[in-house]
Amino acid sequence: TVMNIVFAADNNYAAYLCVAAKSVETVHPDTAIRFYVLDTGISEANRAAVAANLRENSSIRFITVNSDDFSTFPLNIKHISITTYARLKLGEYIPDCDKVLYLDIDVLVKDSLKPLWETDLGDNCVGACIDLFIEETNKGYKQKIGMEAQEYYFNAGVLLINLEKWRQNDIFKMSCEWVERYKDIMEYQDQDILNGLFKGQVCYLNSCFNFMPTNYDFMVGGTVSENHDPLYRDRINAVMPVSICHYCGPEKQWLGHCRFLGAEQFGKLAASLKTVPEEWKSKFSEPTIKQKFKRWRRRLSAKFLHGIY
Repeated sequence: TVMNIVFAADNNYAAYLCVAAKSVETVHPDTAIRFYVLDTGISEANRAAVAANLRENSSIRFITVNSDDFSTFPLNIKHISITTYARLKLGEYIPDCDKVLYLDIDVLVKDSLKPLWETDLGDNCVGACIDLFIEETNKGYKQKIGMEAQEYYFNAGVLLINLEKWRQNDIFKMSCEWVERYKDIMEYQDQDILNGLFKGQVCYLNSCFNFMPTNYDFMVGGTVSENHDPLYRDRINAVMPVSICHYCGPEKQWLGHCRFLGAEQFGKLAASLKTVPEEWKSKFSEPTIKQKFKRWRRRLSAKFLHGIY
């Protein structure tokens, strides 16, 4: 089996792209992986360094993205660049695949993605995980962008994509039309667009495939949702072990003070890289002894008190 994995990155994130790709490889030692990178300005030297760190049965293709294509799309989250919109043209960028797994750069893969990759999407356009932050903390938001209560808002950081469907529907054209209608309301950029477009065409995945800080807080706090829909309850109840940790909050895995699940893995992967350009070294900050201790303590309590690992 060949797994098609898509990332999107600019030059500033090249080092983190490399570590994320290594996290995919590490848990799939015998699987051939084709990486595709939606590239908004990665230097030749950084492209070469990323490729040099991959093993022989992986391939990588950098797809140059023209940022002007997305110039009319709003940028209202300060730490997110225009790169985020590039995936709206995936059907066009990758014409030779019918299925890809899109991953945000701020993820680390902890366990096999094969169950996710082999998910039958049926007639759905995407497979995705319910976003607990929107559903439970920011209630009422999704209705502003035209969604119904039973249409669950998903997080777009991990997407299993039926590219054939994307081409049939011309997702980029539909996105442009959707933005015209909602650009004064939308807050979460391309994630809002995808949720707005794919109503009723989502295969909801178990949250172990996109485990976020809100999922962690929910489980640690013992919070019980008021939503009693069996599908909703089943999908937000993460099956262990967690396959993908998504550091979608301010605590990114490359920051020494990050204590979210699996953050220590970033340092191990960074240390295993064979080729490290000088400019990457400042991006791999080593946590202090105190920070390491806090991570260790958090990891033990997560596993033995709350069953999160």
